[in-house]
Amino acid sequence: MKVAFIVSEDDSLGVGYLSSYLKKLGHETFLIFDPRLFERFFGQNMLLSRLFNIEEKNVEEIEKINPDIIAFSALTSNYQWSLRMASKIKAKMGTPIIFGGFHATMVPDVVIKNDCVDMVCIGEGEEPFAELLKNWNNKKKYKTRNIWFKKGKKIIKNEIRSLIQNLDSLPFPDKEIFYEKLPKSYRRNTFIITSRGCPFACSYCGNNALRKIYSGKGCYVRQRSVDNVIEELLQIKRKYKPKHIFFVDDIFGVNIRWLREFIGKYKSKVGLQFTCNGHFKLFTEESIALLKSGGCKLITFGLQSGSERIRNTILNRHEKNSDVERISKICHRLKINFSMDYIINIPKEKEEDILESLKFYNKIKPNVVNIYGLLYLPKTEIIETAKKAGILNKNIDDVINNGQFGLYINAILTTRGENLQENYRKYALLFSILPLIPQKLMEKVINSQRLRNIFVCMPILFISLIKIIVLARAGTGFLPLTLFRNGLSFAYKAIRIK
Repeated sequence: MKVAFIVSEDDSLGVGYLSSYLKKLGHETFLIFDPRLFERFFGQNMLLSRLFNIEEKNVEEIEKINPDIIAFSALTSNYQWSLRMASKIKAKMGTPIIFGGFHATMVPDVVIKNDCVDMVCIGEGEEPFAELLKNWNNKKKYKTRNIWFKKGKKIIKNEIRSLIQNLDSLPFPDKEIFYEKLPKSYRRNTFIITSRGCPFACSYCGNNALRKIYSGKGCYVRQRSVDNVIEELLQIKRKYKPKHIFFVDDIFGVNIRWLREFIGKYKSKVGLQFTCNGHFKLFTEESIALLKSGGCKLITFGLQSGSERIRNTILNRHEKNSDVERISKICHRLKINFSMDYIINIPKEKEEDILESLKFYNKIKPNVVNIYGLLYLPKTEIIETAKKAGILNKNIDDVINNGQFGLYINAILTTRGENLQENYRKYALLFSILPLIPQKLMEKVINSQRLRNIFVCMPILFISLIKIIVLARAGTGFLPLTLFRNGLSFAYKAIRIK
């Protein structure tokens, strides 16, 4: 059968795994890609987004392919775009449309009510998608676990199957389906995942909600074998000659024995620079030393707040500041760059908490600080916390479940009429520039309202310039340059096809 995947904004390992799994069974897969230029959370511009809009051209391409089924992998951030595209397709052709991905998994009852959606896949899609296509022409398909169906006016809701425990049983993700559509930089800087699941359940994170869906359905955190990962990396290296590897596991190398074996083989067989995600509570001096010896360029830590009170009571994160200090000192001593995330507008966060975080981040001195506004994902625990704190309206669930909540820099009004962009303007530049300013000078800035106000008056676009400088100093200056080149490539392609 012919399956068309519709993806926006970036490479998707989930779609890559689905494509390779289906190809192995003899099906044909196609990719329709939309970069959504000037429509994403950075660089939004309504006029330019219309100028570079390629949705109609993508619909024409789908008509030419004439697939048997069309699949969307919907995130909360692109859910409304996915519905818009699905509606345009339905207006032209009657091909069945299935929605999967995080958002569909969290709120399948909301997603399947849309006229343009015929099916919803909940959770891991490899096995259910294959079973669906196998039984496409008989009644058995309506019993496919993980998949909800529309049958007339009736909605058939099937139970969810167990998680795939042996990740080595899966074929490597299909990168060619993306590399045919994306700029060459995706070959130079490639994504790979060595595990599924996260050992933690932070209140704001999708893993918080996914764990509940998969309760009793097998071990949530699963790890590929070292040899399986190395084999994929060697294939990628031979075929695409990448310069940098991004390990996008929620937390990389949690198992120290696995990490010892992996780094030994990675150094001798792969030998490429890489970045990965870490955790202050799980990493040790040995694990950081291993990463350094293996060619790690940057470790990303998602601390989110410098206040233990905020982390423990609101975010369900239980690192101690002493853990953070210990690991940070090791990183500085071993001369391995690291970044720390910070989320602004956390429920019950006060100005003194933000200033406490600034002081703590200044004390730690990470090489990069990434600051985000809080994005409320469907079914996550932090939504109820925000309601009780008066940050969100009591009827906000419909807005969140329909993917209509502001992204990253949230502009939605609270019950008290406060605009959540204000704190971002006040503190984003301070956090971003922190790695560049000497510790004692930064301490004076933090303690002085007058000096802090200087940063508030600066244009918010100044943050982008600071981020370029900071990333360059951290050895990952190619990231903003790559984003810029990708944008130019997508813009040129949009103009050419229109």
